[in-house]
Amino acid sequence: MLELYRRIFLALAIALGLWLFFLADLTPFYSVKTPKPVARAGSHAPGSLLPLPRRSEPPVIISVSGLQEEQFMAKAAAVSSGQDVDANWLRRVPPFERTWDRPREIYFKAPEFPLNALLPGPPDTSGPPLLFVDAAGHTLELRLTRLDDDSFHLGSGLTEYGPPLTMVFVWRPVAWWCLGLGLALYGLLPWRQFDATWRYIARWRVCLGDFGWAILFIAFFGLPMAIVGGSVQAVAAYPVFPCVLWPLAGLSLVGAWFAAWAAAFRLRLDPDGLTLGGLGPDLAIPFASIVAAYPVRHRYPRWFVRLLWIAAFFGRGASGLRSAGQAMLLESSAVSGIALTRSDGTTAYVWLTDAMGTMAVAGGQDLAKALRTAGVPLADAPQELVRLFPPLLVEGSESPAWPAWAVALLIALGPSVVVLLFNLLRILSS
Repeated sequence: MLELYRRIFLALAIALGLWLFFLADLTPFYSVKTPKPVARAGSHAPGSLLPLPRRSEPPVIISVSGLQEEQFMAKAAAVSSGQDVDANWLRRVPPFERTWDRPREIYFKAPEFPLNALLPGPPDTSGPPLLFVDAAGHTLELRLTRLDDDSFHLGSGLTEYGPPLTMVFVWRPVAWWCLGLGLALYGLLPWRQFDATWRYIARWRVCLGDFGWAILFIAFFGLPMAIVGGSVQAVAAYPVFPCVLWPLAGLSLVGAWFAAWAAAFRLRLDPDGLTLGGLGPDLAIPFASIVAAYPVRHRYPRWFVRLLWIAAFFGRGASGLRSAGQAMLLESSAVSGIALTRSDGTTAYVWLTDAMGTMAVAGGQDLAKALRTAGVPLADAPQELVRLFPPLLVEGSESPAWPAWAVALLIALGPSVVVLLFNLLRILSS
């Protein structure tokens, strides 16, 4: 089960890392900058092209006093005018403004900005502009910026013409640590060792399989958040995206289970039979119990490949190209093996090749020789098995069908239930 835990930790780290990477802090922002020259109050002429005459109101002047407040005014005025390039302050300036010759806007979150000393109350955004003036002649214009779900737009996410994104997505450094921790656990947990009597799948092939399901999971779990630009906004404002794409992410997690099974897979050929093993206990199959054997090839259903193409169509940039590549690979994928029909009516499957048709189990070709030597009838023509995932080890009439149906319902309906509960909790807490 350690192989399964290894991939569970990695999947949780990826999911948490993606959620934190797109998690936006919607705390209100206040920005200050040195103002433009104040225009005198006046009205538009009667012949103005504007639909209604508009009157420009003079700004409200607020005097600033006190040592700490005046130091703040001097520092902010120097940074806004480009005279001070303090890195701790420039990170508050939008990147495209840092090379401007005109005044630069400096953003602060409402809790950290010293409004208690500078403002008697919250500013009125519908009223005239506010100007702070101190005894040294420094002048700053104040502006309030509120971000909400409507600030995020499909395809472009959150615009850069506002607070620096590093101040909005404050959890991104933690997201990289989550991904690093998941990769560390994946590599550092002890790997299973096999003796010379067992035939197994090489570790580098197992790692390639893990890379495949991880890329699929990153694409489908992160695509709704990448399209909208925020994790909460993807679930609250555009729930159709997670409801459609997160089930595909759930299918990729089933791929993680198959990767764990491949990492634990083992095959041993004995004189009187063979022994198979995976995540569970070993299964001994005597040659005398095998009624027939035939080559089998697994292919993915066309509807699944079409869903990947649809995801590639809606994806943007690297996400769309990644989904298109995955669709092309799965469309040509064909894992091959040998199916063993036993006297009790069950069928044991031994998958030997990878998706490209290359032998994945070292010495796996010896299975066909052993079957012929034992007198087991082995058909020449392969049978094609079109399923979303191939069956593992034994499949038969006595195998209960409800676990597969339960997993299918969880994958198909689980994201929709999560989205519904998330929005209900958000409504109740607001």
